[in-house]
Amino acid sequence: MSRRTTELSAASSARSAANAWESDQDYSTIAPARPIMPPLPPSNARTTRKRWLQQTQRRARILANARLLVVEEGYDHVALRRLATRSGVTPPTIYNLIGGREEVLHRAIDEVHSAKVAFAAKRAAAENINAVLAYADTLWVALSRDPEYSRQVIHAINSSDHELSTLIRDRTVTAIVSWLAALIQAGEMRHTGNLKVVAELIHRHITTTVGVWAENHIGMQDLRRQLATGVGLMLLGLMEQAEAQRIEMWLSRLETTAAE
Repeated sequence: MSRRTTELSAASSARSAANAWESDQDYSTIAPARPIMPPLPPSNARTTRKRWLQQTQRRARILANARLLVVEEGYDHVALRRLATRSGVTPPTIYNLIGGREEVLHRAIDEVHSAKVAFAAKRAAAENINAVLAYADTLWVALSRDPEYSRQVIHAINSSDHELSTLIRDRTVTAIVSWLAALIQAGEMRHTGNLKVVAELIHRHITTTVGVWAENHIGMQDLRRQLATGVGLMLLGLMEQAEAQRIEMWLSRLETTAAE
């Protein structure tokens, strides 16, 4: 079976796994039809709401096209002039709305990643899953749906784009710390000291596992199990009984799904 066929099959499996939260596609596709996380309406009286809306839509179109060009041409080869033509604007307009090439790419990637983090929290509440596990599985679904985009981003992070790597790491670690702190406050997790250290270890496991997948050393279903198992085992030793049971139930559910 070709890699493409395997990934298409995995994408289909991912869609099935995401039925409970698939109503809002913005959180798991690289080029949504509307802004993922639009800025707040203007407080400046000189900026009308109509103008703000036009700028928001134009900015969203530019960022969506930037993500598509990452797939079509590769992260290293996305050119601002090509992006401007694709988006129906001029390069100066992109500079004015967002910034230069690197800032555009960083913002385009961070926008989607931020949406995954936000939706993982919603999914955790809706499906009664530990939020960190929900994030790991939400990430897996996104990787399944857009594998080439994901590989290009991973390539950029692993090659030379340390600023992008730091941006995504900080975003993820901050989210994990907040989820763990909420568990402590709810009495579902034992306080183990520095939550940031725990969050960084979890992020490192996720990054390493996804990197192995990106190099074609494991398949998509194995990626899902390794993400869940690794994160789950790190969490289990920290949780009180009720939360530990929730984690074990989720891991068991994944094993059952994989065996079907």
